[in-house]
Amino acid sequence: MPSTLALSMAMSFDLALRDPQLIRARVLRRGGYSAGHCWTALWLEGSVHEYVIGCDPFPSVGTPRRKLVLLADERQAFLAARGSRVGAAVHRAWTKGLDAVAGVGDDAVRGLLGEDEHGFALNVLVLVHAWPARAVHRRLGLEESYRRHESVMAELSAPAEAKGLSVAWHALWRLPPAMTWSEASERPWMKYPAVSFATAVRPLHWRGDGRT
Repeated sequence: MPSTLALSMAMSFDLALRDPQLIRARVLRRGGYSAGHCWTALWLEGSVHEYVIGCDPFPSVGTPRRKLVLLADERQAFLAARGSRVGAAVHRAWTKGLDAVAGVGDDAVRGLLGEDEHGFALNVLVLVHAWPARAVHRRLGLEESYRRHESVMAELSAPAEAKGLSVAWHALWRLPPAMTWSEASERPWMKYPAVSFATAVRPLHWRGDGRT
């Protein structure tokens, strides 16, 4: 299915690469060696302000910005809007993304990051909640949608932890009531009532540092 997430990330970062040749060229430009190393589908560079929970979230003028290098993999899958288990297609998409992120070696990245940069490898999964075709359903309540989302996140955590990653961020977006799905000669219905986002992350070494 077409994705706008990569485009959104491109607008949020100073540099966003998704072409393998461009990623290899960027690695070489940073003084690395791309042959024999695995890279994710997205290479993102940017900077953000430090946000402190419990204090004023907006830094003062002149506050240094934190430089980031993100090696990301982004996939999408459909998820049954109501159910007790995660389908095989969701597990495949999640596992492939985890494998891509886990395949990025610390040794390959360590020499590419400066001391003022923070690197992370992350797997982003977009799950579109969907009703079965030709089914007409009422709009799900917020609590019901979130219970479905929360159960899916719990099921995705174990495979991520097995590969040394953690589900560091997840979110649920619900379809506004005025938005509907319709096809010719059929009744409109809330075909895709919600979207879940899950991000599994692991920090990467930076140059001259032995920490993760």
